[in-house]
Amino acid sequence: MRIRIASKSDEAKIAQLHFSSGVQGLLSKLSIKTLRHNFYSPILTDVKNVCFVAEEDTRIIGFLFYRNDVCRTKFDLPVRNFRLIFDLAKAVCKNPMILIIAFNVIRTERKTLKLLKKRTISTGELQVLVVDRAFQNRGIGKELILTLSKIDDVKRIVVKTQSDKAKGFYRDIGFVSLLDSRFLSSKIYVLTKEVNL
Repeated sequence: MRIRIASKSDEAKIAQLHFSSGVQGLLSKLSIKTLRHNFYSPILTDVKNVCFVAEEDTRIIGFLFYRNDVCRTKFDLPVRNFRLIFDLAKAVCKNPMILIIAFNVIRTERKTLKLLKKRTISTGELQVLVVDRAFQNRGIGKELILTLSKIDDVKRIVVKTQSDKAKGFYRDIGFVSLLDSRFLSSKIYVLTKEVNL
């Protein structure tokens, strides 16, 4: 296995892996086409993002996206794109529970930014970490995060998850809980880890 910086040509493989991985949350409700063109394409071309892929032979088996300096930006899901908003609206019509999740995401984002603005360390958000199901429990996610933490500009990593299993994974590799947000049946865990201080 090797870890390398993601390129624009990885967009389709990354979207397919995310779509097939069973990741929870709002993005799991979108089509693979919407994920590729309206979420991953802007992420891969934005210089504020750090994107790594783990591959075996030529197959992408994991990836992460990290956005640097989130305390100076607002909630940064690329909602500028009408197609993404439209697809989220369609998903809400099919399953009103998504509206509760979306409300909790925005609520949690505001609370997190308030907590982090009180601190002076440069903070970035691990926005997506996905490992192919067939390759899980082999240390790939840990290696991706370790690679990220070696970048000098990375001082504090914040991650949000809705999964109890993912929360346990992050705690096992040194993240500490910052916030647990619950709204009705929706839950979001916010964890943080300081590196390179």
